[in-house]
Amino acid sequence: MRPTSLRHAAAAAFLLMALAIPASAGQIRVRIVGQTFDPPAVTANVGDQVVWAWNTSSHTVTSGNPDFADQTGDGLFRNTMVSLGVANGMFSWKVTGSGTKTYYCFPHSPDMAGSITITGAPVATADFRITEVEFGANGAADRVQIANLGDATARIGGFRLSSVTGASSVIPLATDPNMAPGARLTIHLNASGANTATDIYFPAHPELDTFGSFALYVPNNSSTGSTSAASLSNVNQIVDYVEWGSPGQAAEPNRGTAEAAAIWLLGDVVNSDAQMPPGGNGYSISFCGSRADRGSSFWQITTPNFGSNPICTTPTRTTTWGQVKTLYR
Repeated sequence: MRPTSLRHAAAAAFLLMALAIPASAGQIRVRIVGQTFDPPAVTANVGDQVVWAWNTSSHTVTSGNPDFADQTGDGLFRNTMVSLGVANGMFSWKVTGSGTKTYYCFPHSPDMAGSITITGAPVATADFRITEVEFGANGAADRVQIANLGDATARIGGFRLSSVTGASSVIPLATDPNMAPGARLTIHLNASGANTATDIYFPAHPELDTFGSFALYVPNNSSTGSTSAASLSNVNQIVDYVEWGSPGQAAEPNRGTAEAAAIWLLGDVVNSDAQMPPGGNGYSISFCGSRADRGSSFWQITTPNFGSNPICTTPTRTTTWGQVKTLYR
């Protein structure tokens, strides 16, 4: 094979790998205010996660025709039906299919109803991502930063945080920060304080080890009777994941879910063990990529910042097909 053909073959292989990376998906929040879905109608992309959350009364989120409501609906999605809904409820559905999907609250139908229109044109959504992790810090100072890398404002109350097997902490609905594009929220672990729109404290959440992982999940506290009960192993519920330590280390909590969801590469790890001083005190790992980027290659060792932007020595950019053609011309 001639050199030109080799270059073209390499470029084609690179393109196929790029096309295999799933498109970035976001989150769309629907609040329940009184007996109303707010907003009652949303437009979503395939792969987006529509999130419902409410902290009063008892409701269901049941797909189907509100004029012919029953407990099971059409089976596309529904939250817990055992007690006809739960107070302080949280539920999510990962968008599939096309057209407009209607849904209702069974106890309050047909008046309490909503719809999701699935479109082929890009829709602005929030996209909550883990952007900085400080672990192994002295004095209970472990922190995690979550940023909205999307292009729409949304609330983050109810999202679940997990760094240990089978357990999670929930961002309180009572605080429910409304995060604009570019906004950042600092999660303080094993620390107490007053929750605000920019800082949330979890005194009972374990500190992070120098070898570990951290995962972000959509809100969900539904159980038996739901089409998608709350789970840390459900690929449709995980939003983001990062793992740090040493290559080849044993599987960390939630790694399998992240790999199965194609938001983390198989066996990938931010190699912090080789770059940080013992214990990693005074250092963080920061996400230095864009919304479309996933994997350890977009993370760097940095000094703790937790400000408006990560401290990155070399900004990372997504490689375009034009750049590939130039590379292999």
